[in-house]
Amino acid sequence: KGFSLKQFIEDGGMGFGEAKPITLVARISPMLARELEETRLSEHQKIREDGDWFRIEVPVKHTWQLEWWLLSKMDDLEVLEPEDLRASFAKKLRAASQRYNK
Repeated sequence: KGFSLKQFIEDGGMGFGEAKPITLVARISPMLARELEETRLSEHQKIREDGDWFRIEVPVKHTWQLEWWLLSKMDDLEVLEPEDLRASFAKKLRAASQRYNK
């Protein structure tokens, strides 16, 4: 009684541990922009043109699923903010690149 699945998911209930709220800012490809217009990450997301690509600003919960999804879309996005998330991805991508450049 009183349980809302929508609220549970919005509160990060599908993740493990604490789900810290962040504002994700990223440059995204036109293809990903179309996808995210149809399947929004949040009702509060904003997408606008940014040269040949687009810029998204969206409040989300920082979960392992978010990181997994972002990494799966690396061909179509560049994380700009928060800076610690950008730095974490840059480190992971450099390490992966070094493994493949041997």
